[in-house]
Amino acid sequence: MFRVNADRGWAKYPPAVDTGAALQTAYPGALPLVEPGDNASVTTSATNNGRAPAMTVKSELTGPAGWEARPESPNNTASLRTGESLNTKWLVKVPASAKPGLYVLTVRTTFRSDAEPRFDLEVRVPPPAPRTNAYVSDLTWLSSDNGWGPVERDTSNGEADAGDGNPMTINGVTFAKGIGAHAPSNIEFYVGGRCTSLAANVGVDDEEGADGSVGFEVWANGAKIADSGVMTNAMPAKPISADITGAMVVRLVVNDGGNGITSDHGDWADLRVTCA
Repeated sequence: MFRVNADRGWAKYPPAVDTGAALQTAYPGALPLVEPGDNASVTTSATNNGRAPAMTVKSELTGPAGWEARPESPNNTASLRTGESLNTKWLVKVPASAKPGLYVLTVRTTFRSDAEPRFDLEVRVPPPAPRTNAYVSDLTWLSSDNGWGPVERDTSNGEADAGDGNPMTINGVTFAKGIGAHAPSNIEFYVGGRCTSLAANVGVDDEEGADGSVGFEVWANGAKIADSGVMTNAMPAKPISADITGAMVVRLVVNDGGNGITSDHGDWADLRVTCA
């Protein structure tokens, strides 16, 4: 048994201020992406979860060298009582010279105390979006994960090691370009609103005999926009296409077809995007 009692000396404890930050994204759940030379909107928060009031509260947002952060709403207040928050909107200027990679924006909250709560917000500068028609296997991806070994470029999935795939072959037809995956698989790549369509021929690779069954899905800006349905080794490659106009990020999903992942080698053959 545990007995819980209120601490009669609660008033001697300092304020418990929690600090956070969030980047405004194009859709809920989106990756925190920022482009070189663009402005980003960040909201910081400082919340007093203690019993004593926090006095003379101020939030500051800083970034790497060359990044600028300017408050667009008040970033200080005389006090925060229990449960109150100081929320500040910031305009963050991303330098045009920023290279693809992860960057950290740090928010610090000061108040009349020795404590200085800090929160690090990771944002990512993505690889450049394609500006002409392109095969997705030739692009730099944001992320990829795979049910067996790594995702392979322009070959089948093969086995667990990188680079061990074979020519992609679906129902006897071989394809030179595309992506070899194994369910469950997810691939995300950045198109930055510059592409209008995606197309591929999908199916189960012949290297896995007659046991595989998978489904292929295309997601854009967090919503599913194309679905192949369940496919097996006995089926020829199936064309799949999607309108990705206005999409910032495209995600490719290979699922297990509802019966487990045994032999589920799925090929995105001739996978390409139309961009300008």
